[in-house]
Amino acid sequence: MTTEEINKMVQKEYMDYNNALYSGNPALPKDIMETFKKAVFHSNPTAHKIPTGVIKKIIGKKLKDLTNIDVPIILNVISAANFCDLYKDLDEALEKNYDVEEIKMAINLTVAEINRKTEEKRNNLLSLSGGGSGKIKTLAQA
Repeated sequence: MTTEEINKMVQKEYMDYNNALYSGNPALPKDIMETFKKAVFHSNPTAHKIPTGVIKKIIGKKLKDLTNIDVPIILNVISAANFCDLYKDLDEALEKNYDVEEIKMAINLTVAEINRKTEEKRNNLLSLSGGGSGKIKTLAQA
């Protein structure tokens, strides 16, 4: 395997994870899509920097159809909105924001672990290929 082939394989693994359906762990609040819609409506697009086409695509999905890349986008847009635009009072805002932060933390830890494992795999493959300059050597060639 060449360095380019290894990099393509690693990129494919990242894309496969991003495009996979969200596992539901941790569970998303049942009203997250409604909160997301409110957040989109009340947020300045420069605050979240998510293209309109992406937002429209996500809004058109059901909760069970969200992917691993959709969920962080939803959470980031919600986090960019003002509490007063999304919730009826401070108690609700703090409770809901706590849930959003917990989910974001769990996702960040999962992504960090995937990144670590994928980079480890990539480095091992590059090492086997002689530092990334050629093809992977077989045990007989090493």
